[in-house]
Amino acid sequence: MNSDRKIRDDEGYEITLKWMVEKSKLLLDPLTLSPVQRKELQMKYDFWEQRIHEYNRGQMVLLYPELRKVYEAAGVKIQNFE
Repeated sequence: MNSDRKIRDDEGYEITLKWMVEKSKLLLDPLTLSPVQRKELQMKYDFWEQRIHEYNRGQMVLLYPELRKVYEAAGVKIQNFE
């Protein structure tokens, strides 16, 4: 998985959320996936969950620039928008 992938815009955000809802149903049902498939999907899910958080934090920094210091102090990543 390419770690530099990120959510580009609000449309990508919505698509990612929709994907996460669909995949969470698979992850919740123990009979839908093999252990290998479950592990792979969980890794992808966790990756995109972090991108969602980074996107949200980046949006908050656009609205409230002073939050950048708070996020940096907390040691969490944010998505920078140009």
